[in-house]
Amino acid sequence: MLDGVWLLGSLALLILGSVHLYQFARLRWWSVGAWACAVAANMYAPWPNSWHSHLPRQFAATLRDVCRFLAAALIQDPDPAAGGHGWQLRRKAYRALGDLHGEYQRAMSEPAAVSRRALAWWPAIVALDEVADAATATGVAIRRGAPAPAPDAVHQLTAALYALADAIDASIPARVGELPDDEALKPVTDVARPVLSVPGYGLAARGGAEFLASQ
Repeated sequence: MLDGVWLLGSLALLILGSVHLYQFARLRWWSVGAWACAVAANMYAPWPNSWHSHLPRQFAATLRDVCRFLAAALIQDPDPAAGGHGWQLRRKAYRALGDLHGEYQRAMSEPAAVSRRALAWWPAIVALDEVADAATATGVAIRRGAPAPAPDAVHQLTAALYALADAIDASIPARVGELPDDEALKPVTDVARPVLSVPGYGLAARGGAEFLASQ
């Protein structure tokens, strides 16, 4: 009889302990969950605004670096020292392109609200790489005797790219004029068109205020 009472008492204590342990564990899970949500909110809530001043502005700065290199590579300067300056601009342009790719990868690792916006820039980033490569190849061809584009045509193209960079910094659609039709410049002009069509700012942005508002 006493053994039965002792067994029932032990079982009751075990049940009560299990109930208290369950309640304690549930409270702990709630507190851990609330803490995790607070940390996530503090980490990610500011990112969309900070991203807005990151990838687009870095794209604009890189675009200007590529423009300076493009002009130096395609407009022949009689000064022998100009060649060294052109290669310095080339190194700076490619370094900026590398940094731009790094910033794009960082944005793509963020939550969907950030990564979706970053993804829209990818075609223009790839096209900007191609502009730098085309300028390099065309400059090498010119030094080997190929026809050089007219300086006015080069300036016309870089003016359009500079206008896009300024529009991105100002968060407005760019006012891009006609692109040059110089045959010697065609390899560079052709790959520059996707750059000038960057969503919300470029040639496809006439009336693109809705996209800009979402930025």
